[in-house]
Parts: sequence; structure tokens; C-alpha cells
Amino acid sequence: MILSTTNLLVLFSTTIDQNATNRGATVELPKPSTMLTSAAVESNSQPQMDLESKTQAEALLASKGLLKLKFEPSFDLVSRDEGALARHTDAKRLSLIEFADVSYFRQGKQLLFDVSGRMRLGEVMTILGPTKSGKTKLLNLLAGTVQTSGSSRQELRGTFFGDGANLYSVLRPGFVPKNENILGSSSIREELLFSADLRLPSTVTRKEKVEIVDDLIKSLGFEGQANTLVRSLPKGKRKLLALGIELASLPNAVFLDEPTSGLSPAEAWEVVAVLKGLAASRACLVVCSLAQPSSEIFATLTHVLLLAKGRSVYDGPAEGLSQAFAQKGLSCPKEHNPSDFALMCARSLSLDDLPTTSTRPVGEKKLGEDKKETVLPFAEGSDQKQFLARPRQRSGFVEFQRLLVRELRAIKRDPRLLLGRVILTIIIMVICACVFLYAGDATSDKYFIGSHFASFVFTMFTSCFGVIIPNVIYIFETKGVFVRERALNMYGTLPYVFARMIPELFINLFVSVIVLLIMFWSAQWHGNFGLILVAYWLLLLSCSSWAYLLAMAIPKEGAALGLVAVILVPQLLFMGTFVRINALPIWLQWVSYVCNITYALRFVAVVEQAGCTTPASCAQWAALNKANIASYGDLWWFAVVLVAFFLVLRFCAFFKIRRNILSAKRFGEL
Repeated sequence: MILSTTNLLVLFSTTIDQNATNRGATVELPKPSTMLTSAAVESNSQPQMDLESKTQAEALLASKGLLKLKFEPSFDLVSRDEGALARHTDAKRLSLIEFADVSYFRQGKQLLFDVSGRMRLGEVMTILGPTKSGKTKLLNLLAGTVQTSGSSRQELRGTFFGDGANLYSVLRPGFVPKNENILGSSSIREELLFSADLRLPSTVTRKEKVEIVDDLIKSLGFEGQANTLVRSLPKGKRKLLALGIELASLPNAVFLDEPTSGLSPAEAWEVVAVLKGLAASRACLVVCSLAQPSSEIFATLTHVLLLAKGRSVYDGPAEGLSQAFAQKGLSCPKEHNPSDFALMCARSLSLDDLPTTSTRPVGEKKLGEDKKETVLPFAEGSDQKQFLARPRQRSGFVEFQRLLVRELRAIKRDPRLLLGRVILTIIIMVICACVFLYAGDATSDKYFIGSHFASFVFTMFTSCFGVIIPNVIYIFETKGVFVRERALNMYGTLPYVFARMIPELFINLFVSVIVLLIMFWSAQWHGNFGLILVAYWLLLLSCSSWAYLLAMAIPKEGAALGLVAVILVPQLLFMGTFVRINALPIWLQWVSYVCNITYALRFVAVVEQAGCTTPASCAQWAALNKANIASYGDLWWFAVVLVAFFLVLRFCAFFKIRRNILSAKRFGEL
């Protein structure tokens, strides 16, 4: 007899439930009815398996060894007692976090109402709740990722303890956001070592950092693929790597925001297994929020805090959740996942119909009752600096070195950043060379200064497009990485800016040389080669800053790419190509002064005039430059303005992203 998939699932869960015993943590998987799919519940064709089918299924599972499956966490963070990892994790371990009467207000609206709870070393504290129930905000508050101030219109009331002391004075948190942002061009080992190198104190030697990274690679199951690039990893592995990046800083508590979101069932199970193993290793406290755990995952949870509409509905062992709802007359059907049922009730019912919890973290004693231990870290109108980021551990120069190495490695591994631009530039310039062949030959009877001038216009215009578009795409790919790492205070903004700028200087210089090598002799330009090269180089640098401003200021990549044409195309009208600048209305001439291409074009125009070969062409260039308000005496002034474009636009870009980072810190929205 052939077994259906549903019946096999039922029997599979039954046999695991009957046989699962564990060396570390035994999983009591749900009863067979909770594993039924919706299709099986709705179908009446096979309500139950007959005895013969069950016997055959058991024989099949036994032959495959599936009856002996156990939940055995493989994570062993402190497996080597003599290792650096064990020494440093034992140094400042945190065994208990308690919080009471936590209320949070934002812009006059209360989002959390007197929530209390505790989390212990050795267990995974799981915060459940429907959308907008406050679970992510509570997680951020516990991790210390929220800064309140009078200007942010936030208020947080409550008491927070860590082993009896002010939580934020002893907490060394690691925080894994919902959307992990990791540089795709780095390998697993490189990302772990980068985090350990910049975030661990100087007392940890380089050898110990490598040992810590090796331990994490083994513990997280990355053996054999430590040199795999991040962009090649499936989403589940990326989530584990994001956890490893935080563990590389040796936190005493790690907070994860919906670590199973967007993962397949197998990937979600693997992540939860690692979290269980991490908690069992007692290396740090483990706290996570989950949106909608499957029945298999829910069966592995130990401690659950369920929120509904900003209030605590249940706080206790996971297996007691169904009983708490049953006491309110809300019995979970046998074929339902208990967590799904609880979340559905929390989303749909009023608070009066839901269970309530009145547990206090410390027996009969209210937190803060002892005046010596009173902790009120946030109050209305105060300016708090509590945040998960620890002080920077390295000098700005060391940060610059590490970032520069990573940037050069990305350029080497990502062909779009150099090879793609070079090939695209060569193709476009070859086409331009064919179109403007001998356009600058003043001795020819067919010489026309308009074509000569247009050869500069179109090469500059297309070069700017070739710089801005690839840079916008790349910056969008790496912007999230910078925001997360900078918010965590892994490095400063200036080291990052210079680490990105140094390669740009050489790449744009190289591209400028290619442009001139193709165009200078084919179009018969006769100005000073070196000065024209400077003009093109400064123009490309200013265009790269335009790319940074667009990518940093615009939240959507498509919108930013669409604005490239809005910025560049109108400049054609104010470059003196179709209408001379002095012929424009006085009130409109000022627009030419905010067009970076115009300054580069004026620069090469006066250089070209200085190198003209015939009196007729010299007279034509003189008239053209006069009409476009350009003279040789302003040559270096044009260069200064292009440098100013490069620096000012870059400053505006990072000023904007700095505001985003401050907002992420202020509201805990990494």
C-alpha cells in the first residue's frame, strides 16, 4: 500500500515524539494531530490511517533509521576550556536579566504597557506576538538599542536589572536584525575575523582572535565552506553568519529579531537548533522574537513571553501556553499549532478575553525597591545614551587599513566595479571615436568647431552616466552594511569615507586615461594632454559623488537610478552646446553654475583654445569661450570648483546617511 504524504508526516511526528531522547535537550514534538496540514484537515477522504498502513509506515521509517532521530544541538561555543573563546566568554558572563513595569511611549502614543519578565542563562527566551504587538520594540529596549531624548518624543518607564545591577552597566549585547546586511564579496572567515578584529579589546591577541573565529566556524557548521563568499550562501546560512558576526564580539547576551523570518522550514529549524545549542552552552543569554513559529519549532521552545496590543498575555514555559488559554475558555483544537492559535486569539480578541500575567521578576520584591539598586534608566525629557554599540576598540588608522583591505578585495572579486566599467568605457569611446574621427583637425576643409566641441560634450556626458549608474547600484548593495556596522560603532565614518575614496581616485584616473587614449588622437584634440586628463578625472570624481548623494538620500534604488537622467540631461541645456550661456536670460544663467559638467567643459575648452593650430580655429575657440563665459585665467578656478563638487556632494551624502544612522540608534530600527 502506498502511503500519502500527510499520513507519513503524521506517523513521522508520532515516532519522533515517542522515541526522541536527547543527550542535551529532548524535544517533545507535537502530537500527530498538530502536524496535520490544512489540506488533510479539510479532506475527509482519509480521516485516519488503518492499522496495516501504520505498521508498514513504521517498518519503512525504521529501515531508514528515522525512528532514532533526536534534537541534538551541535553548537558548542566553549568546547575547549583552554582556548581563548572559553576564557573571554567566562570573564563577564551575565546569568539573569530582569525587567518590570516597562512602558514605552512614542510621539504621544503608548506602545508597551507595564510589561515584566525575566530571562535566564541556559534557556532561549522567546517573545511572541502578532504584528504591531510590541515584540520588536521590547526586544530593542532590552538590548539597549533605543536612545530616548526630548527631541525624539520618546519616553520609557521601567526598571532593568542584570544580575542585580543596572542592566546597561553590565550588558555587552549582540544584536542580529531581521534583515541581515553582510558584504557579499567577503568570505565567511573574512567577515567573522573583520568583526572580531575591530570589536574585541586590544587585550585579545591576533592569535586568540583567529582561534575564536575557528571555533565559531566549527560551532556554526561552516567547516569546509569557511572561504565561501557570502553572496553564494542560502538565506539560512546568512542568518547563521549574522549571528556569528555578533558572537565574534563575545557578547554576554545576544538578541535576535525574527531570526526565522523568510526561511524555509528546514532552515528555520537549523537556526533554532543553533540557538538552543548556544543557550545550552551557557556562553551568553539568548533572546529572540518570532513572528509565527511552526509546530515543530514551538515544541522546542522553553520560555515564552506572549504580547498582545503592547501588553503581556502569557509569560512562562512554552508547554503551558495552551493551558493558559484553556483557562479562559479558549481551547486549542487538537489539529492546530498552539502558537498559531495563541497568535490568532491575540490578534482577534479583546484583552478582556485573553489570559493575563501578573508574574513579577523577583518574587514578592519589586524591582528598584532597594534604593541602592534603583534603576530608572529612562525618564521623560531625559537624554539617554544607552545603545548596544560598545566603544570603538581601534584607532582610526587601523580601521582605515581594515576597511581599505576589504574594499580592495571587493573590487577584485566584483567585476562590475572595475572590469565592467573599463569594458563599457572602451565600447562607448570607440563608438565616439568613429563618430568624431578627425573632428578636431583644423587644417581640414570639413573642419567645424561645433563637431570639435561636441566631441568633448558627448564623451563627458556618457562618461558621467558610466560612473553614476554602476556606483549607485553598488552603493545600494553596501549601504545597509555600512548603516549596521556604523550604528554598532565598529568603525568611524571618516575611516570608511577614506577607505572608499582611495580606490575611487585610482579607478576614475584609470578610466580617464582610457578615454583620452582612445579619443585624443582619433578626434585630433590638440590641447595639453595632461590638463585635459585632469579635467576628465575631476569630472568623474564629482559624478561619483553625485552617485553617493543619490544612493544615500533616496531610499529606493529604482527612484535613485531614475534621478540620474534628471540630474544629467538638463545639464546639456546649460553647457553652451545648443545655446550659448551668455545668450540665456540673466535670471537663468545661474543654473550653469551648479552643473559640474559645465566646469569640466569650460576647462577643456580653454585648454583646447590654448593649443589651437590655425588662426581661424583660434578665433572660433575664442568666440566660443567668450560666449560660454570661460577664459584661460579661470582654468584653475574651474578645477577648484570640480574638487568642491566632489567634496561637498560627498559630505552631503554622508551627512544624510549619518542622520539615518542616528535615527536607527534613536528608535532602535537597525
